[in-house]
Amino acid sequence: MLKTLLWATSLIALAMVTLPGLLYQFELINLGTAFKTLKSSHFVVYASSFFIAIALFIAIGKKQKHLLVSALVCLCISLVAFAGPIVMFNNAKKVPAIHDITTDTVNPPEFVAIKPLRKNAPNPAEYTGAETAAKQLKAYPDLKPLYFKQDKKTVFNAAVAAINAQGIKLVDSDLASGRIEGADKTLWFGFKDDVVLRISEQSGQTKVDIRSKSRLGKSDLGKNAERIMQIGERIKKQLKE
Repeated sequence: MLKTLLWATSLIALAMVTLPGLLYQFELINLGTAFKTLKSSHFVVYASSFFIAIALFIAIGKKQKHLLVSALVCLCISLVAFAGPIVMFNNAKKVPAIHDITTDTVNPPEFVAIKPLRKNAPNPAEYTGAETAAKQLKAYPDLKPLYFKQDKKTVFNAAVAAINAQGIKLVDSDLASGRIEGADKTLWFGFKDDVVLRISEQSGQTKVDIRSKSRLGKSDLGKNAERIMQIGERIKKQLKE
C-alpha cells in the first residue's frame, strides 16, 4: 500500500508539471488551466514527500531494500516535479514583463509578411513603445545591432542560414529591402513568437537589427532576448565559415 502511494503521488506530481504544456499545445486545455495545474502540483509533491519520508524511515529501520529503492526513485521524480515550476516562475521574476525585444528600440524592424499570421494574436505586430524600450534597455543593456565588414548580400545569406539553423520557420526573405521574417515557437508550451531581421548598409559596414516578439502573453520569460542573441551568434559563425 505504501509503495503504491509513493509511486502514485510522485508520478501524478510529475504529470501535473510536464503535461500542461503539451495539452495546451494541442488545444486540449486553455492557458489558465495549464498554469493552475502547474501551481497546484506542489500540493501533490508535499504529499509525495510525506510518503517518501515514511518509506525511508521504514526501509532503513527494517532494512527493506526494495522499499528503499522505490523511495529513492520517487524522491528523484518528486524533486524534478518540484523544481520545474519553481525554475519557471523564478525566471519570470528575474526578467521584465515585456514580450517585444529588438536591437533597435528607436526604429525597430517592422513585420510585413508576418502581419497576417498575427491577425488574431492578443499582442499586435506594432512595437509596444517607450515603456517597453526603457525596460529592455535596463534588463538587456548588451542587446545591440550587429555590424559586419562583409557586403549586404553575404550577410543576408548568412542571416537566412542562421534562421534555418535555429529551427525557425522562414516566412519571407527580401534582399532588396534587407528583410527576413520567421516564425518560431517555444518547446514546452509551444508559444508562438515571430522574428524579423533588417539588414542594411551603413558607413561602409553591414548592419543587422533583430526583433523578436511573442504573439501571446505579457512576459516572455526572457525567451525573445535569448533568441536574438542566439541568432546573432549563428550569423557570426556563418560568416566565419
